Amino acid sequence: MQQSEIIKNIGFQRLTCKNPGCNFLLKEICFFEGWTQKTNVSEGVTCIKNNGSSYYLCPRCNAKNIVTKQGVKIIIEKIISFELA
Repeated sequence: MQQSEIIKNIGFQRLTCKNPGCNFLLKEICFFEGWTQKTNVSEGVTCIKNNGSSYYLCPRCNAKNIVTKQGVKIIIEKIISFELA
């Protein structure tokens, strides 16, 4: 691989279920130079948009992990609360 073909990873983010008894990995995002990102969503995880808000439904414990998004070029997601069904 040529030096110019190497893409530098500048960070990552992991979203885990906020239910203290669960902590299932919902999503992992890697950020690269040039404002690109790669997202790996765990199997069975669904993002649901409802009345202007979004949440990830945990496949392990069925908790709703309510998220907010921040940023312009690189979007950071933050789980602000969770609700058990």
